[in-house]
Formats: sequence, C-alpha cells, structure tokens
Amino acid sequence: MKRKEKLKILYLLQFFVPAWRFGGVVQLAYNIAKGMAQKGHKVTVYSTDAFEPGRRIEEKRDVIDGIEVFYFKNVNNYLASKHRIVQPKSLKKQLKKHLKDYDIIHILDIYSISTLWAYKQSKKWKVPLFLTTSGVLSNYSQKTKKYIKKLFNFQLKKVLVNAGAVIVQTESEKKDCQKFNIKNINLIKPGINLSEFDSLPPRNTFRKKYNLKSDDVCVLFLGRIEEVKGVRYLIEAMTDIKNTKIFLFIVGSENEFLNQLLKNVEDLDVRNKIIVTGWVTEEEKFEAYMGADIYCLPSIYDCAPISILEACACGLPIITTTSNGLFEIAREGAGLVINPNDSKTLREAILELANNEDTRKSLGSKSREIILEDYDWNDKLNELEQLYYSKLD
Repeated sequence: MKRKEKLKILYLLQFFVPAWRFGGVVQLAYNIAKGMAQKGHKVTVYSTDAFEPGRRIEEKRDVIDGIEVFYFKNVNNYLASKHRIVQPKSLKKQLKKHLKDYDIIHILDIYSISTLWAYKQSKKWKVPLFLTTSGVLSNYSQKTKKYIKKLFNFQLKKVLVNAGAVIVQTESEKKDCQKFNIKNINLIKPGINLSEFDSLPPRNTFRKKYNLKSDDVCVLFLGRIEEVKGVRYLIEAMTDIKNTKIFLFIVGSENEFLNQLLKNVEDLDVRNKIIVTGWVTEEEKFEAYMGADIYCLPSIYDCAPISILEACACGLPIITTTSNGLFEIAREGAGLVINPNDSKTLREAILELANNEDTRKSLGSKSREIILEDYDWNDKLNELEQLYYSKLD
C-alpha cells in the first residue's frame, strides 16, 4: 500500500475513554487513536461499557475527537469494573462480521478473550495484527492473577509469536518479550505533546496556594495512588526526614489505601508535611509540576509512566527506581535511580537533592533536554504509522 493512502484502523481494548480510571493503557490508546485520526486515517475503537462498579458507559456508539467508538455491553459490569474480567456481548460477532473491512487491527490490552477472537479473524481475512504489550509480560505483572494468566498464556503465546508486530515502549519491556521467544518486537518509545510545555504556569502559583516559602523544598508525587507506585515507601521515607523545610505533595485521588498509610504516621510534625491535594485539573497538574523541586516516583513496577516525561519536560530532577521502565532517563543525567521497596535509600536520595539546589537545577536542565530531544509524541506517531505501512507493503 502506498504511504499516501489513508488506512482503516481498528483499535481493540477492554476499557476506553471516558473510563480514565483504568490507567495508562486508556491514555495511550486514546492518544494513538486521536493522533491517527488527525493524520486523516479512518479510526475505529472497539471497547466495553465498563466505567466503574455500579455504573456503565451509557452510549453504545460515540464519536470522540474523530474516533468512532463502539462500547460493547459486559455480561457482568461488577466483574469488569472491579476485577477487570470482561465478557463483552456481541463483540465476537462484530469481529467476525467486520474485521475484514479494516486494513489493520491493533490490540492494546492483550489479556482479554477478545484478543483470541481478533487473532482468529485476522488470520482468516489476512488483516495484519499489531499488539502493544503495555508491560503485562513483566515478572511483576505475571504474578498478579498468576494462575489465570498461566492458563491464558498457552493461547496468548501463539498470538504474540504470529502477530504482524509486537510493540514495546522500553528496553526492559523488550527483554520481557524476549523471554516469551517473541521475535517481531518493535521498540517505539513513549512520548508527550511538547507544545503543552511551551507556556507553563509560574512557579509561585502552586506554592502560594499551599503557603510554601521560597526556601521550602517540595517533593512531588503525581498519579494513581496504589501499592505498585511505591507510595508506601515514599511516606516511610518522609517519616525519617526531620528537616522542617521538606514537604511531600501527593497529587491524586484519595482512597482507602492512602488513608491507611497516613494513619500509620504517628509524628504530627511529619504528618503536617505530607499534603494530599486530591484530584486536580490539567491546569492544576502543570501548576504542581512547576511549583515542585523534585519529582519522585518510587515504583515497585511501572512500564512507561507518562508522569516521568511530564516532570522532566517541566525541568524537574527525578527520583525513581530500577523497576520503572523509564529509569534510563534518570541514568542519562535527569536524576537519581534507586532500588524499589527501599525507604531508607529513598530518604537518602530525597535528602541528597533537597540539600543541594545547584544539583537540582543541573539535573532538571538535563531532564528537559532529554525529553525535547527524544520524546516528542509526533515523532512516535510517525514511527507507528511507518510500522503500519511496512506490514502492508
């Protein structure tokens, strides 16, 4: 197929906009689908109506930013929303009837029965199949729902080995795929829309809101507040920091997990230095980045967290772990890398940066430089588009 010809692309995943709470895969799928639609391709998404326990997405069909979206009803919304066990009605029939109408199919959420349905139809109609693994083949991910995944892997391995292309975002994810003897691996790094970082809010907007003095050091965590993000170790590290000028800001929706962690902080002076903002708007998110001095993501496991790219684009030095797929950015000069599950080393890393403003500025300058050079979302879309065309030649 000639490169100038527009493609009919089908994206398949379990959860889609507006179900943002299901995390990075939803964001990635939306960004890719929107980007391809803006390039003029005809883009369709097949997903499910899972939104949250007790609530479904009401629309059966919608058009979002040029993307035609079909929401297939789950047999049990509680299982889909709470436990991510999807049972989409009519989707199998839809794939059987209409997959032949597309030039390619791209699956971004591979642990689903619909992956097997799509694979069968893609083979039948010779429609190239693309898979994005999104970190689910990592050792950490394989431990969750261990026996279900082991059973499913017998079928999934065949799909992965025979797919037109398997797409990964980091070198560590590539190594995870190689353990499954997958050969057709394509590395496309994650990216962000750099134009969003051209006109950033002033540093004092966020700091005035929370009465931070000019010499106070703001350590920022921003994202989903759950065990895998290492929030427990971040709070434990703060309990051992006696410097009254160091504050931890946790930006994200409060939940039972976080409340229990904070209950364990017995020292009131320390507790007063841990500020939970709750959910924030996009504008407030950028205010938080610009008002912070250090960005900290002590992940137990993370595939390719966008918050690392955003923090770096805002010129922040970062502290993260070797279990974060993007830790190489820190190794390249953007910050410090520690082992996961280690609050003592995390405390030392925070103090090292908090006590040295010159180091923070140097690392922050390098972090922004790295992002501008190698993580432009438009470049990543072009790489993906070229990969699509290469499988149609």
